[in-house]
Amino acid sequence: MNKQLLKKYSITLILILIVSVSNVLFSQSSYKITVKTNAFKDTICILGNYYGKFQYPKDTARFDNKGVAVFESKSKSLERGVYFLIFPNKKYLDFIVNKEQVISFDVDTNDVVKNTKVSGSKENQLFYEYNREAAVLGAQYESLRKLEEKYKDSNKDSVVIIKEKMTALNLKMQDIKERFIITNPQTLVAKIFLLTKDPDLPEAPIKSDGTEDKDFVYYFYKEHFWDNMDFSDDALIRTPVFHSRLERYLTQVLVQHPDSLIKDIDVLVRMTEKTPEIFKYVVWFITYHFEISQIMGHDAVFVHMIDKYYKTGRAFWASESVTKKIIERADKLSPILIGKVAPNMALIDTSLNAYVQLWSIKAPYTIMIFWDPDCGHCKKEIEQLNSFYITDGKPFGIEIYSVCTDTSLTTWKSKIVEKGISDWINVNSTRSALGHYQELYDVYATPLIYILDKEKRIIAKKISAENVSAFLRQYDKSFKREEKDEKL
Repeated sequence: MNKQLLKKYSITLILILIVSVSNVLFSQSSYKITVKTNAFKDTICILGNYYGKFQYPKDTARFDNKGVAVFESKSKSLERGVYFLIFPNKKYLDFIVNKEQVISFDVDTNDVVKNTKVSGSKENQLFYEYNREAAVLGAQYESLRKLEEKYKDSNKDSVVIIKEKMTALNLKMQDIKERFIITNPQTLVAKIFLLTKDPDLPEAPIKSDGTEDKDFVYYFYKEHFWDNMDFSDDALIRTPVFHSRLERYLTQVLVQHPDSLIKDIDVLVRMTEKTPEIFKYVVWFITYHFEISQIMGHDAVFVHMIDKYYKTGRAFWASESVTKKIIERADKLSPILIGKVAPNMALIDTSLNAYVQLWSIKAPYTIMIFWDPDCGHCKKEIEQLNSFYITDGKPFGIEIYSVCTDTSLTTWKSKIVEKGISDWINVNSTRSALGHYQELYDVYATPLIYILDKEKRIIAKKISAENVSAFLRQYDKSFKREEKDEKL
């Protein structure tokens, strides 16, 4: 496994985190990490540390002619967490930095886990004893996995036996971790092992209809997901496990509806507030995650994070200029979130004499598409959307407000005829009486589709033409069901 020590990102939020991390790491009192190996002489070894989803270089040292490299500072200590050494052959060694900061490693790079000897750190000695035991079980598990793959189609009985053995190995691995936690509760390793552990689930209660209440189990799991996280210890940020758990919580545990996400995220952030380094990482990563999410509606979570944590000055790690930029971004998205009334537009139609206002369209649903005649993907989307419009949309009373972004009016008109979309409400972006389409609707790539209800509220955005029909059928069905329930 190779380490990517530095990555080049263009996203502002990542840049501000890296700057703030570097400011934290280079502070405080003394450390000395000595590495001895017969494999390398007169070459560089790298010392690095984990931080959330990233790995950062911390220091470099050169192996002398005896194969010894020393990382040392008399003016600062290392922040507690998981660190790694990267050797010239790209092999690496993970180790723990806790209270003990004068540590020596005698490394055999042919088998780092099995043959490494540690002195000066009882915790790392314990860690490597565990690693050696885990490596043996891991090798056995891998052998069984290969056998399972070999016999999966030819010998079902053997596969059953193999899976039972694999399950037994997993249980044995869990037992080893449990034993470590019980025997060494004050170590950072024990906290790391605890963090990887999911809550024990109770049996589901029986509902009045005699079936299991599976929702109870889910809500119990979600509520207790962070029970084994020590939010008072920021060393856990500098491990490879915290980020994985945070990401799993956001993507696999929480319901992906914006309102539900916002509620649960605020609960999580409150748990971090007394530990600035954890608070910083959690707020930063959640904001970044939902800024780049491709799931429809997730931009509402991004806007919420900016409004609650950046606009209020709680994002202490972000500079004034960076904060200003991301607030501007959130403010641009806020008026076009799902559920908001779409901003009105008044664009020139094909007669070049009249402006058609978006809000003037009377239809149960309005589909708004931004497209460019020279865009190959636009051609495919328009064809699919027109097919839906002719077969389902037009009879249902759906209107399409088609915004061409090309400045050539001649090209635009010819493409309307060529694509057979004369029945659409075709307008051109070159002449507007109510603001610029690009700023109003965050249009920086085409094609882009929005779906509006009869009140011109946004009910879908950035949806593909292929999915328009299924979405509208489901939405209309749900909407009519809600109307019926309200009447009752």
